[in-house]
Amino acid sequence: CQTLAENALMGTTDFISCTDVVTLFGLFQRLVARTPDATAYEQYHPVEKRWVGYTWRGVENQVARWQHALAKEGLAPQDRIALWLPNSVEWVLLDQAALSLQLVVVPLYAGDNPDSIAHVLQDSGSRLLFVSKARQWRELSKHHALFPQLRRVLCLDKGAASAGAGDFEHVADWLPARVERME
Repeated sequence: CQTLAENALMGTTDFISCTDVVTLFGLFQRLVARTPDATAYEQYHPVEKRWVGYTWRGVENQVARWQHALAKEGLAPQDRIALWLPNSVEWVLLDQAALSLQLVVVPLYAGDNPDSIAHVLQDSGSRLLFVSKARQWRELSKHHALFPQLRRVLCLDKGAASAGAGDFEHVADWLPARVERME
């Protein structure tokens, strides 16, 4: 997102104005509209041992799934959701979906320890927690009494067994298979 002055300095007229898009989700939507078939992200798939590309249109379709799942949680604008995830396409999908619903994303350092995470969850009032591995929740659940506002823990690892106290669910079971794009 650039200003007219920045673009003049760089000698380009192809820009997206901050005043046109207003929000980060607005910028995302503009990028989808401009280049739907261009590669938006690439992520290494360790099982397949190769890089996987995601187009803007494909990302938009996946963001819609996350939007619908978050909307069903009955969260209000400004409610907080915590992400204890490594950098990944899933992080981006969840972040964009949350921003589109005016939720506040509480980013947690993926390598942090459960004691520190417990403090942030207590202080932030996060309603949902997303983890990459069930082990994270098992280690954190001993602190569950410190953050009673937490309604659900969602785990990206499809193969993980249920873990610890609280409402634990796998993202694969929580996300709808397909949805139409939300505005």
